Amino acid sequence: MIQIKPYNDKYQLIWFCHVEDAQSAIKWCYDNWGNDWGRLHVGVPDRVGFAENVFLFHKLSHANWFKLKFEEI
Repeated sequence: MIQIKPYNDKYQLIWFCHVEDAQSAIKWCYDNWGNDWGRLHVGVPDRVGFAENVFLFHKLSHANWFKLKFEEI
């Protein structure tokens, strides 16, 4: 489950997923919104490649679209 939380003037999503899913998600963000969508902090993967990844979005609408797209993965 992905939750959106306000974080200063941005919107934070914490997503526990495989690192390959995080990489495809960041490519999707760049493809849709360019370089100014926000940023990603990649967590340390476990033995099978899962990590807690923190996405910071500048716009709430971008965070909502991301959640709708990737929450079911």
